[in-house]
Amino acid sequence: MNSPTTIPMQKRHLREKIRRRLAELTGPQILEKSAAVARRLFETQTWSEADWVFGFVSMSGEIETRAMIRRAFQDGKKVAIPRMEDDGLAFYQYAGNTKDLIPNQFGILEPDPVWLYIDPA
Repeated sequence: MNSPTTIPMQKRHLREKIRRRLAELTGPQILEKSAAVARRLFETQTWSEADWVFGFVSMSGEIETRAMIRRAFQDGKKVAIPRMEDDGLAFYQYAGNTKDLIPNQFGILEPDPVWLYIDPA
């Protein structure tokens, strides 16, 4: 069994490993892998049964999520996107346009706080 102190260390190590692997990928490779992830996601029963999709907007070098967000919206699903607020995340309902996102202090695209707040509980 893992002690509480080793779990954060393991998570940090895993994140570093993932960052190194992602840094080795080219832009076209990221897009190709993103499309493969999206295809697999769209084929799942969980996707077909979901009323809500909670997703994040990717940053450079990460799997591209905008296509998945748009597809969820086009499929009639309600979509929530996180925004950093205080010490946590708040979710806001996506209304169909990722161009309406605004960068936070770290350059991460987030919903405008005027969007409809969603309580995921």
